[in-house]
Formats: sequence, structure tokens, C-alpha cells
Amino acid sequence: MTLDNTSKDDALFKTNAIEGVHEGMNVEDMAGHRLGTVEYVQMGDPDAATSEGATQSSRSSQMPKSVISGATEPFLNDEPEIPDPLRSQLMRHGFIKVHSTVLTGENRYIRSDHISGVVEDTVILNVSSDELTTTL
Repeated sequence: MTLDNTSKDDALFKTNAIEGVHEGMNVEDMAGHRLGTVEYVQMGDPDAATSEGATQSSRSSQMPKSVISGATEPFLNDEPEIPDPLRSQLMRHGFIKVHSTVLTGENRYIRSDHISGVVEDTVILNVSSDELTTTL
């Protein structure tokens, strides 16, 4: 079994493993232990100095027009629901939120650099579940 973290169309250009992740996928740690399913995916913004700036820029780009009134209504997303400085770190790196009975609280948020790759419908991490409780 090999992990796919490169584009199938052009193997010369590496992609970030999180780009292949979508909601509903299974999540396993590096030992193959199932941790849960992907509840939410957020690509990173390396230029985000704080979570406030990243949130404002992402909110302004996600302002759909109301079909009835034509007015702009902000689509507000409060993920990740944790305080700074961890929130800022997740916004810069990108992250997935895992629906899990194994992981709780802040540990449900997994930085994109902890994603080793995607195999079929499973996200494979490059850390153990124990390491997730000590690093974010």
C-alpha cells in the first residue's frame, strides 16, 4: 500500500496531502488505529499572522449573495473552536477536525503537516494517537 501525496496528473509537482481530504473520510494514525471520521477540512493560509486576519479574509471571500434580496450575507465559520495561539497555528497550517470518541477537545483538530497521505477513503497520519495528545 502506498500513500498518494502527489498529483496523479503530474508527479513532478507535489501537492499537500490535505488537498485530497474531504468530509466523511476515515482517519487512522500511523499504526493503523482508526481515530474517527473527517468532520471539517480547512486549507492553510501561511500568510495569516493571526487567526483574526485569516478569519476576516476567509469570511470576505465566502460572502454569498442572497437570492431573494441580492444583499451580501456573511457566511461565518468559527472553526477551529479553540483559543489562540493554537487557533492561529491551525489557520496557518491548515487542519482537519475529526469526529471521534478517541480524540477529545483540542486533540480533535489535526494540523495538515500531521497528514501523511490519503489511501482510498482513509486519511493516514504520520503520528500516533498518543502524539496527538501532546502536539498540535
